[in-house]
Amino acid sequence: MIVTTKRIEVLRRVPPGDRWSPVDDPNEVFESLTKGLEHIFQTTGNREFHLSPLEGFIYTVEEVTVDEIVEEPEEPEKFDLYGEK
Repeated sequence: MIVTTKRIEVLRRVPPGDRWSPVDDPNEVFESLTKGLEHIFQTTGNREFHLSPLEGFIYTVEEVTVDEIVEEPEEPEKFDLYGEK
């Protein structure tokens, strides 16, 4: 079992200044990052964030458990022309 993290975009910066809008409701604009983060916490309960302010995005961070899948390597195709079959 592998535990990894998954980022989900939740806020997008609305220039100019420190204004942020929820990804799922671009008509709503918060006048500060703190108000935007509070909104995300109140609606999702998530307290883990990844901030990329230079890119203009804020993500929530969630741990995800992935079952490791080990695939058998595919056997290469054989050809009569080469006497392989």
